[in-house]
Amino acid sequence: LGDGVGSMVGAVFGGCPNTTYGESVGCVAITGNASVVTILATAIMAIIISFFGPFVTFLASIPNCVMGGVCITLYGFIAVSGLKMIQKVNLDENRNLFVVAVILIAGIGGLTINFGSITLTSIACALILGIITNSILPKDKEISAAE
Repeated sequence: LGDGVGSMVGAVFGGCPNTTYGESVGCVAITGNASVVTILATAIMAIIISFFGPFVTFLASIPNCVMGGVCITLYGFIAVSGLKMIQKVNLDENRNLFVVAVILIAGIGGLTINFGSITLTSIACALILGIITNSILPKDKEISAAE
């Protein structure tokens, strides 16, 4: 919600939209530290360090295999965070199971829709289909899969 409001306010003043990256979620999951002070201090340190050429050269010299291992761990934590969110949904109810299935298949399956020069990516398609599916399916008659 905050990202959306921030993007709208920025657009009013001609600014760029805000983009949230999953890497911060992964870092919080790995370290367990979600302190605003820590994140602010790290951001300031990153800005200051970016002006020191030798340190930037050192970071650029880290081998791809090392960065690959770091990325596997980081993105694994991001994926597990997403699975934890899905775990909170009662998937014994067919309605919920169907909505989650539509979202996952559209998103992971790479569904894209083209309207002339406009392309909806798989994430956008998954979002739109999830909202439509959740809105259309009846909420009153919920029959559990266990029955």
